[in-house]
Amino acid sequence: MTAHHAVGFHSQRWAADFAASCTAHEVAPPTTFVSPLGPDAADLTSTLESPAVAEADASLDALVGDRTFLVRVDRMELSKNIVRSFSA
Repeated sequence: MTAHHAVGFHSQRWAADFAASCTAHEVAPPTTFVSPLGPDAADLTSTLESPAVAEADASLDALVGDRTFLVRVDRMELSKNIVRSFSA
């Protein structure tokens, strides 16, 4: 990673750990930056309160009825083996 001009991390701790590792190995760290990966709470709230969500909720309620409804969310990263995890 040190061969790149810049390296980004999701938390300050990870960026600091990377820089410390570079120092420990006597390698000059590239420019690092932190870009948190997280939802915008205000945007989520406004979306949740929208008519489109209310309509989708009613549609799901009608479809599911009194059965249990399970939702699964995965990252779109092939290395996480999404397909294999479904069969597990």
